[in-house]
Amino acid sequence: IYGTDFLGYTNADVHRACLDVDARLAMMDSLGIHAATLYPNVAGFGSQNFMKVTDEGLRAACVEIYNDYMAEIQEASGNRLLPMAMVPWWDAQGTAREMERAKGLGLRGIVTCSNPHDSGFPDYAQPVWEPVWETAEGLDLPVNFHIGSSQGDLDWFGRVPYPSWPGELKITIGGTSLFLGNARWMANLLFTDIFERHPGLRIVSVESGVGWIPFFLESLDYQAGETAPEHLKKLPLKPSEYFK
Repeated sequence: IYGTDFLGYTNADVHRACLDVDARLAMMDSLGIHAATLYPNVAGFGSQNFMKVTDEGLRAACVEIYNDYMAEIQEASGNRLLPMAMVPWWDAQGTAREMERAKGLGLRGIVTCSNPHDSGFPDYAQPVWEPVWETAEGLDLPVNFHIGSSQGDLDWFGRVPYPSWPGELKITIGGTSLFLGNARWMANLLFTDIFERHPGLRIVSVESGVGWIPFFLESLDYQAGETAPEHLKKLPLKPSEYFK
């Protein structure tokens, strides 16, 4: 769907390796790549497009069907293609249950909405998400946040380029800006006590690059010391230390 919207491509236009396990493995072999991680597309990078479906039961069923199929893909690839499981992120308890099911299917991690409050749900500083962090740590399932994985991030992606630019240049400017959207959830999570309570929890910033992170962490530490010192006192470590 993204290719159709942005570039005019359909499945018939793209390389077979985009669709077929054997073709993907053959291409990886030609490039010297042993394994690859897979993320959802049509559902949104954080499955946020499910909010277009009003039937919550249908949403959950789609999540389960996707994960079942991704487990088949992983097995068919000989564990060289490693899909991250979708979760029903609009339901914290349901997310925890699907994480347990995904673990049983052999999937290695989850990908979820980076900013659920964009869609009217509690933000990640709220205690309602505790079952998710507890389950992720207990099952050793990394929580992946892909760029553009919430409704607000996609809005930002669309608003960054000048309206007068042609489509190709909008993709260039918007796509580059989208990498930095992961700074949003990263900053907020680093000021919670999630990592203090769950030291084994692993978070993945997907497709965001790393060059901006040293400056960003230094700035978080400095700005908090200048403007939010009382909040810093509530946590034993600084944001940069939790990141490390």
